[in-house]
Amino acid sequence: VEAEARAASLEADHALSISKLNEALEEAWSEAHAQLEVAQSERRHSAVTAAAAAKAQAEEEAGEHMERVLSSHSSAKEELKNEMRTLREATAAQIETNQSEHTVALEQAEAARVEATDKLAKEYEGKLAELSELHEA
Repeated sequence: VEAEARAASLEADHALSISKLNEALEEAWSEAHAQLEVAQSERRHSAVTAAAAAKAQAEEEAGEHMERVLSSHSSAKEELKNEMRTLREATAAQIETNQSEHTVALEQAEAARVEATDKLAKEYEGKLAELSELHEA
């Protein structure tokens, strides 16, 4: 349950990061587009160059951010896989232990039953012997 909650949290964080990245890309694109319009209207080469540089920088930053998000997501996913494997192994070990303990308890109960049956049989034989003696007397 904890691993599922953690996975859901990681997915939510990943979705939020992608949403923020999309917003940043749209904002960067809008900013770059606005700068390009100014450059075209003013016919200034320097504005066009600055806009292209801003767009390239925004795309580079967005790409770097996406790489960090994906790397973080991959690491978390791998960590979650490891935790799930550990949990499965621990569960299997506990099941095996429980089965062994159950088997031992059944064997002990059977031994106690046999012992009690033997004891009752001896008591019964003793009582029969007493009755036989009384009957003969």
